[in-house]
Amino acid sequence: MRKIFLGAKIKFLIATLTLLPATLKAQQDTSKTWTLNEVLEVAEANNWELQKSAQEVLSQKAEYRSTLATFLPRINLSETVTHTNDPLAAFGIKLQQEIVAQSDFNPELLNDPDAITDFNLGVMVEQPLINPDAFAGRKAISHKLEASKQKAAHLKYYIKYVVKQSYYAIQLAQSKQKVLEEALEYAKESRRIAQNNLDQGYVNKADVMAANVRVLDLEAKVEEAQNDVVSAGQMLAFLLGEDIDKQIVPEEDLSKVLLTDGASDYDLNNRSDIQAMLSGVKARNNMVTMQKLKFVPRLNAFGGYNFHGDELTAFDAESWVVGAKLQWTIFSGNKNLASVKKAKANAHLAEIRKKEYVDKNRMEFDKARRKLKVAESSLNTSQLAEEQIEEALRIRMDRYKEGLERTSDLLAAEAAYSQKQLERLNALFNYNKAVFYLEYLMEAE
Repeated sequence: MRKIFLGAKIKFLIATLTLLPATLKAQQDTSKTWTLNEVLEVAEANNWELQKSAQEVLSQKAEYRSTLATFLPRINLSETVTHTNDPLAAFGIKLQQEIVAQSDFNPELLNDPDAITDFNLGVMVEQPLINPDAFAGRKAISHKLEASKQKAAHLKYYIKYVVKQSYYAIQLAQSKQKVLEEALEYAKESRRIAQNNLDQGYVNKADVMAANVRVLDLEAKVEEAQNDVVSAGQMLAFLLGEDIDKQIVPEEDLSKVLLTDGASDYDLNNRSDIQAMLSGVKARNNMVTMQKLKFVPRLNAFGGYNFHGDELTAFDAESWVVGAKLQWTIFSGNKNLASVKKAKANAHLAEIRKKEYVDKNRMEFDKARRKLKVAESSLNTSQLAEEQIEEALRIRMDRYKEGLERTSDLLAAEAAYSQKQLERLNALFNYNKAVFYLEYLMEAE
């Protein structure tokens, strides 16, 4: 028996040491509390959507930098080796290598020359001069870049809104858990009193069973509330780009927030997402201009320098060439005209979408302001109802202790009080969420 007991102690010690690091880690995680500003800063740095948006902006910047080809020259360096006995090519290579002799004009050598090798090192420079369509295209890309920046700016406000909502969702879940735990303790006390009254013959067994059912029901609800706390924490951790198993404990309790000033006279057209739509319309209009300018001639300059020799590192001859090219496509099988019509249709479509988007968001903004008023009224009503039912419960509890109230009436009053507490918490959360949404629509800091 002693040997069995000793073995059990050893197993328990090993299990304790195994679980100790996890326990310490859990204590470290829960000891860290987060303020709202802290989670907003982490989200701005690590949120997945914001990271993707930043890369999209960088992609647009790279595309805009590629339009520098409108102004900057193109320089090509090439090394070409040729080995041939083609009569025309062989004589041309000798000219390029500057080795033509009187004997090379012999008809027999001209018609049937020996094979010859040529190494050609060439540098070619092309300089754009006048390319009106490329200028318009560059301007269109610049508006696309501006639109991507404005979209990224608006996304930051949206992520802030979602993060604040998730942060307060944790507070709501924790507050609900606290209310239910208090209600559970209250129900256990009521069950104890009911049991004492049963022993003294003041109540029947049905009252005790009803009290016990209430306890069991609250125990299930407490467990559900604990699960809601974990789920809300995982959602916030995901939004922060953190490990979803990381515990995030809000430093503040759930409380009423204040709306940023200026909600009544806010100009929706100043919002970054609407400015992005406007930049998109400008880009489309520039695309129309670009397609039209394809009917205009292009003027480009070019120049080159060539070295020729019969060995890779020995160049005995050199030559250069400069020139300019005026190119005018008079007719391209109706392709340019069709491109202009397509660009006009896309520009008109972009304008329609912008107007639709503005009207839709103006309607959403007005709806959000009305919803905030309703949420505030609901919050005030729920607070008043909670205060009144709390007083009614206190009176019933005092009467119940004196045997003047039935157990079923007390349980109903206690259930109504906890329900009103939960309703008040939901109303408070809905009010805060309405504030956060209106601030997001206003892009308020």
